[in-house]
Amino acid sequence: MTKPGSRQNDARRVLRDVEERQADIKKIDQTINQLAEMFVEISDMVNRQQETIDSIESAVEDTHGNVESAHKEVKQAIVYRIKARKKIWIALLLLIIIIIIIVVIIYFTVIKK
Repeated sequence: MTKPGSRQNDARRVLRDVEERQADIKKIDQTINQLAEMFVEISDMVNRQQETIDSIESAVEDTHGNVESAHKEVKQAIVYRIKARKKIWIALLLLIIIIIIIVVIIYFTVIKK
């Protein structure tokens, strides 16, 4: 037979072990809850950043389209400027020819008199 004091000590030791395990389980439970909260926070942060990234991506796509349009418009402006210069040179040449014709007409009308 075992002694009653010895059984009582064994029971206390078992109780202490159970209480320690229970405390450890509570710590593990708290740690798991903290991890779950951290994952939720990280998920929220990722979602907020995704919205920002989507916004930036949309702005970049818009900018790309605007740059392409601007490039086409600049090319067209160059064509218009070349045509305008050509017209100015033609107009200047015609003006010089008209002035020469007027000078020749005046010269011959003055000489014939």
